[in-house]
Amino acid sequence: MTVKAISATILLGVIPLVVYQLPDGGYKVDAIGVMGAVDKQKQSLTRFINGKSPLALPFSGYNFTQAESIPVEGDAQLIKPIPIVLATAYWLNQANKGNQKAQALVQASMAESIERRADVAFEIKRTQVQWH
Repeated sequence: MTVKAISATILLGVIPLVVYQLPDGGYKVDAIGVMGAVDKQKQSLTRFINGKSPLALPFSGYNFTQAESIPVEGDAQLIKPIPIVLATAYWLNQANKGNQKAQALVQASMAESIERRADVAFEIKRTQVQWH
């Protein structure tokens, strides 16, 4: 029996992003979706990983094209999951290059991160609906 990932669409600011929960419970994103979120093509992520940006250094030698493809529940396509930390480094690099969608993703992620941590600090509980 094949074990599949489960997908969900979230909003980072106003930009939709599909995230995946893997069978081990961890979260990843699909490489193509990460690039598409900032209007970039397939080779953009590879160029980032192989480039000289300090943001890419932790991923030196990472080859997402050789990563195992994973089936997704209710979807005929396979995904190439990448770590979220790689996606955020890529987006930050794109934001630094002036990509406005990447800048919006980075800003939305930072703002929500601080707000959620503040909610925890002040013991505020919000539903997902209240976040939108």
